[in-house]
Amino acid sequence: MTQDEVDLIYDYLHAKYHYRDDGIFINKKTNHAWHGFEARNAKQLMYEVSIKINGYKHNMTYSHAVYLYHYKIKPDYVEFVNGNSVDTRIENLRPTSMSNRILSQNDSRFNRHGARGVIKDGNRFVARIMINRKFQRISSHTTVEEASEAYLRAKKAILKK
Repeated sequence: MTQDEVDLIYDYLHAKYHYRDDGIFINKKTNHAWHGFEARNAKQLMYEVSIKINGYKHNMTYSHAVYLYHYKIKPDYVEFVNGNSVDTRIENLRPTSMSNRILSQNDSRFNRHGARGVIKDGNRFVARIMINRKFQRISSHTTVEEASEAYLRAKKAILKK
C-alpha cells in the first residue's frame, strides 16, 4: 500500500467516523457502529473490512484500520498487547513483524510434544526459533523440558530487543 493510499484512507476514516475510547468506530451520520462491530467477536474482527474510496476497494483488518486512524501508518502486522483480539482500543495495538507475532503466541497446537519451538531429531529434542521466516537452531537436548526452556529463554531475549 502506497503512502498516497494510506493518506486517502486516513482522510476518509476521519471524515466518516469518529473513534470511541472502547475501540469502536462510530459513523458520524448514522451514529451506528462500523459494520455492526458493536456486538463483535474475535472471529468477526479477523476478517478484512473493505473501504471503498473513489471506486477502489482497500482491504484491511479492523485493527489495521484503528491503527491507521490514529497514526497515519499501516503496519504489516498488528499485535494485541493483552492478547485479546476483540480489544481494539489503540492502547492495546502495536505494530510488529511476522517473527514477533509468531513468538508472542503461547500455544503449541502444531506440536505433538506440547512444547512450542521443540522438534524431535532422532533420539534428541531440538529447540529452534523462527527469525525472519527462517528457523534458527538454538540447541539440542535429551528431554523435551530442557529444549522447551532453551526456546523460552531465546524467545524472551528476542522479544526484549
